[in-house]
Amino acid sequence: PAMIDAKVVDCVENELIRQHAARFKGDFGHLLDKQSIDDLKVVFSLLNRISDGVDSLLKSFESFILHRLQMAIAEVPTLG
Repeated sequence: PAMIDAKVVDCVENELIRQHAARFKGDFGHLLDKQSIDDLKVVFSLLNRISDGVDSLLKSFESFILHRLQMAIAEVPTLG
């Protein structure tokens, strides 16, 4: 019974998380901007339970970092 229960839980989690994955991913950049560490941990934990869930977060994080880097470079006064 424990094995069956674990399979049921995995199946239900997978389906429920997949239904909301787009929303989690959409809010990810906002959570990064606000430095909402606890919420970021929850999003990561949930998406880590489904296949390819974290991969898209990594892409969003990379885009976030690149954007922040470009903003920081734009603020540096030019020498000359």
